[in-house]
Amino acid sequence: MGILARILAVTLLCVSLVACARAGEDTAEGFFLDIADGRTAAAVARFSPTLHEKFSEDELQSVVRRWSGEMRSHGGLDRMSLTGGVVTYRQLALYDVVLTFRDGTAKRVKTSLIHVDGSWYINTAL
Repeated sequence: MGILARILAVTLLCVSLVACARAGEDTAEGFFLDIADGRTAAAVARFSPTLHEKFSEDELQSVVRRWSGEMRSHGGLDRMSLTGGVVTYRQLALYDVVLTFRDGTAKRVKTSLIHVDGSWYINTAL
């Protein structure tokens, strides 16, 4: 393999990893925005197939509703920041998420995502 082909292969690998990480970040952001906006069904749909097998739909809905209520009790979500997003074997991503609420309080959570059949899912029970 020539040097140009190697450079191209490494470049393509880097681009795919960045795209993969961005998709995971979009899933994590979307998950917390769904919760903040009271879209419980959309948030529950972002949970991994493994969590859907382990917990009933009612249990997952209850967790999301509780989080949504907690966010509302602080005036709603003001902003969110995600750090991390290290993708391991193109299948797992870990994020530190800081949710800042309109009343000035903040909550830090660790969130893991898993890549299944081309899509990213939340894999951390809240």
